[in-house]
Amino acid sequence: MEVTLEAIIAIVSLVSRSPVRVWTFVGYQMDLMQNQPAMFPLRQTRESRGHDFGQLRGGSS
Repeated sequence: MEVTLEAIIAIVSLVSRSPVRVWTFVGYQMDLMQNQPAMFPLRQTRESRGHDFGQLRGGSS
């Protein structure tokens, strides 16, 4: 993965300043990836990441 767990923790901690929220968020993401692998194929995620994230970034900013 291009986005490491440390990067996710750092980003979320900068936003929320709450360790509990950080670990809840990380745990939630890990649960999604483990429980629903069919919806998160690594290859598709890696290929579509730039496009999807570009839309999200562009819409928010």
